[in-house]
This record gives sequence, C-alpha cells and structure tokens, in this order.
Amino acid sequence: MAKKLYLHIGNPKTGTTAIQRFCYENHTLLKDQNIFYPIRYCHESGPHYEVTWAIDENNQSFFQSLLAEFESSRCSSLLISSEMFSTPRYQSSLSVSKTLRMFRDIGFKLPDIHSILYIRRQDEYYESIYNERVKNHGLTKRIMETAAPLDYSFILGIWSEFIGVNNVKCLQYSSGGGSIIGSFCDAIGYQITGNEKKLGLDVNLKMYPLELEIIRNLNKCRIPMNSRNELNEYVRNVVGLVLTESEKGNMSLLSEAEQKEVLARYSMINDYISNKYFSGNAIFSDKHTKTSSVISEERVIEIMSQIITHLWQERSTLIKAGE
Repeated sequence: MAKKLYLHIGNPKTGTTAIQRFCYENHTLLKDQNIFYPIRYCHESGPHYEVTWAIDENNQSFFQSLLAEFESSRCSSLLISSEMFSTPRYQSSLSVSKTLRMFRDIGFKLPDIHSILYIRRQDEYYESIYNERVKNHGLTKRIMETAAPLDYSFILGIWSEFIGVNNVKCLQYSSGGGSIIGSFCDAIGYQITGNEKKLGLDVNLKMYPLELEIIRNLNKCRIPMNSRNELNEYVRNVVGLVLTESEKGNMSLLSEAEQKEVLARYSMINDYISNKYFSGNAIFSDKHTKTSSVISEERVIEIMSQIITHLWQERSTLIKAGE
C-alpha cells in the first residue's frame, strides 16, 4: 500500500492550535484509522515545529527516525502539522522543494503528498494577529499601521506547482461558527467516532477592543516581558468591572470603512482563489459580522485612571496590613 502524507501547513490564526491539540489528544484514535500523528516530535503538545527545524538543518537522521516510528505504527498515512510552513520564511519555491525532497527521501511519492491550508477573511485575520501582538509582543501601533500584505494565492500557487492543484486542499476558516475540527477530519479521511476528547476551539484568549486599546497604551511604558501576562490579567479583571454591555459586544477593531478597504484590496485575489480552488463559489462573505468599535481617547483615559486607582487602593491596603 502506498504511503500517504498530509502536511497541514497553516495559516496561522486559522484554528491551527485547536487542530493540533485535537490531533495530539486523540492520536490513538487517529492511529486506529491508519493515520499516524507523531506526538514524540510535537512542540508543547501540538505542532510539529521540530519537523520544520529538521528541514532547515537538513537533518537526515531526524527524518530516518521519523520514518522508523511511522513504519512501526503500521499506519498508511502520516500527518504533520506546522503553521511555520506558511510563514514568510517558508513561502518560496526553494523551501517547498526542500521540504518535499526530505519527505521523498524517506519514501513518500509526490502523488501521495497532500497539503492542507486554511484561509481566513483578511480583515478578521488582521484583527486576530493584532490581538496576539498587542497582548504578547508589546505592540504599540494601531491595527491599520501593522496590516502587512496577505496574499493567500502565493503560497497556494507554490504548493500547487509542486504537488498539483488537486493535492492542495484549501479550506475556509470562519470565526463566526462551523466546525474547524470537522472540516479538518474530512480533509485527512478521519471518521469522527464520538469518543474523541472534546477541546474548546477558542484556545487563544481574545480581548475586547477597549481592553486591547488599554494594553496597547500600557505597552508604551515598556513593561518587562515577565510582567506582561500578569498585567494583562489584571487589566482584564479591572476593565471587566467597568465595561458597558455595548463595549462587551461582538465588536470589530476596524471601522466599517477600514473593513471595506481591506476586502476591496484583496477582492481580485479572493476571486482567483474562488475560481481555482472552490469551483467559483464565494469563499468569504461580504457581510460585516461585527459592529465597528469607536473608542474615544477620553474613554481610554477614564479606564486607565480607574486601573491606577485600583492599584493605589491595593497598595494602600498592603501598607496598612503591614503596619
């Protein structure tokens, strides 16, 4: 029986963490259906970053070990998941060629190599990546100042060139619902049994727009990395007490005009992907599913003042307790 390889290559911010954790937690059930997800090479219970690193280093012994473990599993399909494959560093013909050569060297033939790529509406992607960068990386710029080009057709084209359009599975990610796990299982030929460990899909904590704006302003203070998560949690606890119901709604960081601008920027690319990978069916809705948030500077100052007041009150309480 021919060996089959599934490479889940991303994109980032399209449910990759949820998919990887699902595969990690349910690897024995995957194995029961002849799909081998090698947890030995997972980074922090999920992604196969070690595989991409081994490709970078041209580590033949790593791939021989991977092959030996795959063959001992007696499975017919190998599943590798790493969103690093869709990051700019790996978006070149040279990188894809090197990746495929490493797998061909351990017996996988091109007709049996499949790639899986999720794509997300570009304005939603910008919001998601902005959320992460403000929370975890100290970003101080506003969202449209950080909106880098996002051409899904480029990476799809490279992989299609090497393994064929029919072996490139392009799937839609929607933050508004739908089963990311279900569509992924369909793509790899796994039949859900009902015995799988259920994992929450929203594994990456999101903040309300006003919370993010508070954190963005606090980032200007150059808070040490080891204190940032603690501060973010503190801000959430305080801001959660003072947000109005409308400020807690399903709100967008982008204005309606900015949403339209982003969608117009990528309309030709999205039409191309629609025709080539989705038989002409629309891949994204043009509807604005979120209400645009309007955050005034006065409101930000008001909330930050309340945070400072809370901190001062806690400090005073600790001083009195020590007297």
